[in-house]
Amino acid sequence: MLAKELSGRLDDQTVMAKQMTLELKTSKFEILFKQHTFHKYIYSLEDIQAGALKLLDALWPIKEPTRLIGIKFNNIRLRSSQAAES
Repeated sequence: MLAKELSGRLDDQTVMAKQMTLELKTSKFEILFKQHTFHKYIYSLEDIQAGALKLLDALWPIKEPTRLIGIKFNNIRLRSSQAAES
């Protein structure tokens, strides 16, 4: 559901991103994160889901209960007619 919302927001703003960060906050307020830079700019639901799962797998297992999961994007630019160029 989070990936779908983010994909919709990127689409609404006609932007794409090249870097994704997955951030987790544990019940003890410890912050864990992983970041990935893609070879191309992304905005599709499939790319966001695949990237987020890859980052979650890299952080797993998490020893504490999780109180927050967030996904953020960096290296954002407007989409042109050649949408996913690098």
